[in-house]
Amino acid sequence: MIFFFLFFIFLFSTIPSYASTTSYLVTQGFEGTYPNTSGFVYFYKNTFMNYQSGDIVLSSTPDGTGDVNIGDVIQFMTISAPNYFTHSGEEQCLIFHPSSAPLNITHLFKKNTQQNIGIRLLNWCSTKKTISPLYIVNINIKDIPDPIPFIDLPWDYKGKNMSFTDAALSMTSYFDHEYPLLSSGLEEPEETSGSIIQFQNISRRNLPYSSHDGYDYSSIANVHIDEPILSASAGYASYINTCSACGNMIVIDHQNGYQTRYLHMQKNGLITNTPNQKVWVNARQIIGKVGATGNVWPQGVRGAHIHFGVVYDKNHDGNFTDNISDGMVDPFGWQSKNQDPWEKYSFFLND
Repeated sequence: MIFFFLFFIFLFSTIPSYASTTSYLVTQGFEGTYPNTSGFVYFYKNTFMNYQSGDIVLSSTPDGTGDVNIGDVIQFMTISAPNYFTHSGEEQCLIFHPSSAPLNITHLFKKNTQQNIGIRLLNWCSTKKTISPLYIVNINIKDIPDPIPFIDLPWDYKGKNMSFTDAALSMTSYFDHEYPLLSSGLEEPEETSGSIIQFQNISRRNLPYSSHDGYDYSSIANVHIDEPILSASAGYASYINTCSACGNMIVIDHQNGYQTRYLHMQKNGLITNTPNQKVWVNARQIIGKVGATGNVWPQGVRGAHIHFGVVYDKNHDGNFTDNISDGMVDPFGWQSKNQDPWEKYSFFLND
């Protein structure tokens, strides 16, 4: 029975239909001029909140929907991020971003815990600042309907006389629940670089491979070079060629907050090979062919496989790139009574 739900992501209804919110005021907003010193803290506040469940966002409005202006840099200190989580409002000092979408900071909080939150704003690029109102908003999802499976395996396993369970469990590499950081550029601690934790909470050093953020399917799953890769569900497909390790990659936005990713495809036969072009595809439609491009091992035909990954748009802004890597999702779910270690991982981002 444990495998009945394997390899399905569950479709959740959008927040406005089922949400209640609790907001905590950080500041009503202000303007000021401060010393021209990088790292100078010009605003600091402590606040408390009782976090049970749901999403937590930084917003300029108490309903969690308002764009924020944080100046240069904002830092949060919580139980899960005791050394401060840092978010930069400007990628470079020469480029000014007056506002950005509400910032999802759910991963900094531990469920069912009274939280002491430290928030501080830092000077980094310029002396003059305009800060919007800032609220920490707990968007609590209630009365979520029963989950509806919506994705399938991305190849014709039935045509190869394989059952769903046999095909789904014939992976070459697992999603690492400890540090799935492959697509992010982040690195895991050296002491864990030789091990993974998989979806059944099994931790072994011989399970390939550490920091993997998806699943690989190759010859043991009856996946071979040049064979069709199928859309796991309907959505808008786009071509990505900016990740050298990924080779030729197709991503599909399923219009429900989830994106699926298909890596190492052949150049020929792609549903689209034009970056930023969106093409509608139906479920189980051919989107390309199995290849061995990018960083595969072994190189060449013997390394041919499908790398399949799933991303959740945690901040609900329609952009999946800013959810790498905290939005990476294991389509197998987490099948253990213990807490998923991926939920507890915190990291520093300067984007």
